[in-house]
Amino acid sequence: MPLSDADDLKRLRHVEGKVLSNPQIRKKFFKLYKEADPNAQIPELEAQEAQESAINEQIKEVKDQLAETTKKLREREAAEINARERERLARAPYNLTSGEIDEVIQLQDKKYKDGELLSLESCAQIFLHTHSVAGGRPGPRLPFSTKGARPKDDFRKALLDPKSELFKDPRGVTKRMADEAREELRDAFGECVV
Repeated sequence: MPLSDADDLKRLRHVEGKVLSNPQIRKKFFKLYKEADPNAQIPELEAQEAQESAINEQIKEVKDQLAETTKKLREREAAEINARERERLARAPYNLTSGEIDEVIQLQDKKYKDGELLSLESCAQIFLHTHSVAGGRPGPRLPFSTKGARPKDDFRKALLDPKSELFKDPRGVTKRMADEAREELRDAFGECVV
């Protein structure tokens, strides 16, 4: 049974109604129609595409700003960590000079390029170990005297003994120690030092 033009038109309107009632399918339909007829003017599709491009542009700007802010934050954190580690290497037990710290950083960069990921402290230990043997440098520099190199007036033992002279007459002991030190200076440098 052949379809009449009225039946064709009715069927097409039914399909059109079904397609255009769903927003996602409606957009696809308009895009397909635009592909079939590039010269066709579809204001609804053009408005949606303009809105999407504006939104995508704003999203791209926000992502770029977020990436830039994250990068700046990471750089600042890295600089703070680097400064703290440099200060740590300048103190005990490492007591490195700024030149030696730069050499430790170069050693860390070299190890990183070789595929090893080491902290600055690990590289400082390697640096001290290699330079103490190769350069004839004495072992790690300690910020305090050791038992073998204590001064002759070492009063640490007296602090451990509650019956010592230091607890009985502290002013007299400190005055005597100061007088002895002053005499040593006078003997070494003459009467100009008081």
